[in-house]
Amino acid sequence: MDYAQPYVSHTGGAVSLVSDDRAVPRNKLLSSMKAAAFERLRPALHTVDVQANELLGEAEVAPAFVYFPNTAVLSVLRSLGDESYMEVASIGHEGMNALPLFLGADRMPSRSRVRTAGTAIRMARADFIAASNEDGLLSVALRRYAALLLADVERAVVCTRFHTIPQQFASWILYSADRVGRDDFALTHDSVASLFGVRRATISEAAGDLKRLGVIRTGRGRIAIHDRAQLRAAACVCYGKRNDP
Repeated sequence: MDYAQPYVSHTGGAVSLVSDDRAVPRNKLLSSMKAAAFERLRPALHTVDVQANELLGEAEVAPAFVYFPNTAVLSVLRSLGDESYMEVASIGHEGMNALPLFLGADRMPSRSRVRTAGTAIRMARADFIAASNEDGLLSVALRRYAALLLADVERAVVCTRFHTIPQQFASWILYSADRVGRDDFALTHDSVASLFGVRRATISEAAGDLKRLGVIRTGRGRIAIHDRAQLRAAACVCYGKRNDP
């Protein structure tokens, strides 16, 4: 059974449901809701395709929509004071991209951009605020997610301080694969270097080492996990410690 309104393209044109991604809920915030509460929320939900590098929200701007990733992965980006940005959090099917609105902000403090293309559940900001303010409808899941996201940010601070870039990169690949639900996905060294705040050569070296060991395969802007056990051994201990809502 479809869990949202009929699929709509990101430009607004209605089409038929065409894939299992749109027929089966993957976003854990929404799927964790009680059935009766979710049924009340259903009319405000729309499944959309989002493309890699698509901007879903700008810093210091009130977004028109909020997004609950389904198979897509989003990046939360903070400006470094010039034209460059660094990823401070990532959001997959465990969460959503506009938690500050739930916490009382009237605009977003950070930029929200699509890291990995896929589907997401889109909801108008006004509908989201109304639903999140209604006790028991969406607020319980959002409060739980806020606590988990804070723990993830704290863990990331420790990770970047004490773990090497190759270890972090291996964990990042595993997290990304878990979120998109497959071991083959789009990736470029430039985009990862930007997310990590390091030079492209640093990521290329880490990827090259994993490739020579037969752990991953790369080519044409994609990466595929060949040996998950070895990749997990190469990752830092942070992988596997993230809890879902």
